[in-house]
Amino acid sequence: MRSALRVSGAVAAATVLTLGAAACGSSGGHAKADAAPSKQSADSGSGGSSGKGKTGLSLDGIKLPAKLPANIQDVKSSDWKNWKNWAKQSFANKRIEGFWTPKRMAQAKENSLKLSSKDAAVGGSQTTAAPPPVGAKKAPRPYTAGSAVLGKIYGEGPEGEFVCSGTVVEDPAHPGKSNLVWTAGHCTSGGAGKGWYHNIMFVPDYNNGGKATDQTRLTNDKDLAPYGYWWANAATTSNQWFTQGDEHGGQTQYDYSLFQVVPPKGTTKSLQETVGGAMSIWFNAPHKISKITAWGYPAAPPYTGVDLYHCDGAPGDLSADPSAPADYRIGCSMTGGSSGGGWFAKKPNGSVALVSNTSIGPADAPVWLAGPRLDGAAQNMFQQFDSRIAG
Repeated sequence: MRSALRVSGAVAAATVLTLGAAACGSSGGHAKADAAPSKQSADSGSGGSSGKGKTGLSLDGIKLPAKLPANIQDVKSSDWKNWKNWAKQSFANKRIEGFWTPKRMAQAKENSLKLSSKDAAVGGSQTTAAPPPVGAKKAPRPYTAGSAVLGKIYGEGPEGEFVCSGTVVEDPAHPGKSNLVWTAGHCTSGGAGKGWYHNIMFVPDYNNGGKATDQTRLTNDKDLAPYGYWWANAATTSNQWFTQGDEHGGQTQYDYSLFQVVPPKGTTKSLQETVGGAMSIWFNAPHKISKITAWGYPAAPPYTGVDLYHCDGAPGDLSADPSAPADYRIGCSMTGGSSGGGWFAKKPNGSVALVSNTSIGPADAPVWLAGPRLDGAAQNMFQQFDSRIAG
């Protein structure tokens, strides 16, 4: 396993922006783990789970519902795949040793949202002209130390294993020791009526050495995961996405999620300490930004899911719902699998921060991507979650 490089958050921030220059998915709350999400309004509603419950097994101090599989044998013999009966319960993601084998990882498919021309037209005047197509650029290897804040997400939904992308973000409740990952809402929850996904795992700096050249020909753990596998044990998303989101563009303006991970067995160091950094989040960033850099691990053709890519562009606006704030939109050829990947911009003070995540692309040719503006609703979701898990 590659040793953790001690780099500051500033170095990580510089990396995610300057690499792109050089080389070129509301308010959320928390549902208890033994109850359905609370029925609050869309502006102050709950779409998340702290992973805490009154009954069941305990994982790193977090109680989980009973009868969850504890190992790969339980997975094979239990009825846990009966999604209708249990997936709509609160987020429960007990680590299952032996679940994410290279073969299972290779079978994971893209998890993406696609907007048709008809649905896009509903946005009316909030949608600006489509940006010119931009070809995604592959990050040169070996990845720099700062790129370790970027990574790949694996999860399982009713249709099987899937992949997304994510970013290590700062945790004000635990300065310098964050275990938080930002991604798209549709990478942790299916949206309206579909509940939470399961077996969610984050792999920072995935395939740094480029040993895997095709997702169907994965190599050993050290080649794929230089910093190990980090299982999620608590998650939140916006109430809008959790209760109303859909794969055709509904509530993409709120298509974001935050989850907490636990260290791999054998270590007690935080994710931030291990990878050497974490990104700050720029809530309420303006729509008029000169350049955004989007990162991710696209997995749908022509990409193979094993390489880190990025796109740069001046964002325009996209809205499939005139009543909601418009998404950012940039030209980019990245496909499914890049969902949840971080979008970064330079603040007026020169620092670089996360301003969005990949949410949706067009239903036809992959020529652009859109991501939500992280406004006060996203900030409220973050603060509520951070306060809950800190307590």
